[in-house]
Amino acid sequence: MNTPFYSVVVLCYNTAETVVETLESIKGQTFRDIELIICDDASADGSVEICRRWIEDNGDRFSRALLMTADRNRGTAANADRGCREARGQWLKVIAADDCLLPTGLEEYKHFIDSHADSDILFSKMTAMGDMTMAEHSSILDTGKYFSRLTRRQLEMRLLKGNFLPAASALIRRDCYDRLGGYEMSVALMEDWPFWVKAILNGCVLRFYDGYTAAYRFSQHSISMSEMHERRKAYLKTDRAAHDFVLRLLRSKHRYCDWYYQLTYYHRTLQPDSMLWRALYRMNVLNPVYYEDKRYKKIEL
Repeated sequence: MNTPFYSVVVLCYNTAETVVETLESIKGQTFRDIELIICDDASADGSVEICRRWIEDNGDRFSRALLMTADRNRGTAANADRGCREARGQWLKVIAADDCLLPTGLEEYKHFIDSHADSDILFSKMTAMGDMTMAEHSSILDTGKYFSRLTRRQLEMRLLKGNFLPAASALIRRDCYDRLGGYEMSVALMEDWPFWVKAILNGCVLRFYDGYTAAYRFSQHSISMSEMHERRKAYLKTDRAAHDFVLRLLRSKHRYCDWYYQLTYYHRTLQPDSMLWRALYRMNVLNPVYYEDKRYKKIEL
């Protein structure tokens, strides 16, 4: 069985307007040893037929090109997981069908992997596409500030508060994905944050490549009030499920996890001039310096 170096898993759900641009960006990679897997989560806008035609015309470019469809919508985590489990590559690149890879992105990652063989998950800088006004006010395009200024413990603490590592630039070693059991199915609409938390609490090596490998699309669609209400409900449900998962995972890792997690998540209740803060800092138990110390004020954590 052919074992390509990369498997690129494209997550598609009602993305008929953008999916071809995403696929063309994968086809145009300077690195050649790529498997392509498109996972459609029961789209209703013609995305499946568009992808099917595209594979018929361009499938020969890849070591293997596959379109996976679903009879009903199961959510982002399940959609990504079935694509990753079908993949044969040594490294998994999961990308939404509205983002893009930069032409040399996978080749540059390959060079970085060659000199950092112990890496499990990689992140990089990203360029912006789409709504540039939204991009100007975003802080997710460069995650390097976290890796360069925070210790591993501080990085772990910051992840417990919430996600700051964008999936659009992520690259995951296949055996790392298998070792962690894949994405978390209890958080149906969010595949990335629970996985990053699981990875760092299990000792996986997360690294940052100081280059650009992907383009992240900023978009602000006009939607009705009813649609906005439904999206808000779905977001709140997903957010609660994600925090519940993080707490469950901590209970298996830390004796005083409830206090540990609440102190991390509601960090603003802990004042830097309090005796408790000073004691924690001195003992290096939770090391809350990452969000209060003046050295880190400019990171916008």
